[in-house]
Amino acid sequence: MEAIVKITKKRCPRCGCTLPASEFYRSSFSKDGLGAYCKKCSYEYQLNWRGGHKRDPNYVPIMKRSREEVAAYRKMMNRIAYERTRRDPVKLQKYLEFHRDYMRRKRGSRLAKTETPKQDE
Repeated sequence: MEAIVKITKKRCPRCGCTLPASEFYRSSFSKDGLGAYCKKCSYEYQLNWRGGHKRDPNYVPIMKRSREEVAAYRKMMNRIAYERTRRDPVKLQKYLEFHRDYMRRKRGSRLAKTETPKQDE
C-alpha cells in the first residue's frame, strides 16, 4: 500500500513560480492530486484558447436539431472520415469494415424491433 504524501508547495512549469498547493486545481490524473499548472496559468491558457476558437453564432447543439439535420450532419462527418482515410489503404480497409459492421448492426436492430412476417409452412 502506498503512503499518501501531502504536498504543501509545487512548481508551475509554465510560469516557473513555486506556489502553495492551494494555488493549483485538483486533478485525479496526477500522482500528487494537483494539476500541472497553477490557477493563474490555467486561466490564461483558457482565455487564449477560447479567443482562438470562437463558437459559430449559428451553432445549434445536436440535441436541438431536427432528424433531417442530424442525418445530414452524420452523413457529412462520415464523408469527412472517409476522405481522411481514403489515401491510406490500411486505414481505408478498417474504415470500410467498421462502416459495414455498423450498418449491419443498425439494420439488425431495426429488424428486431419490427415483427417478422410469419412464413407459410
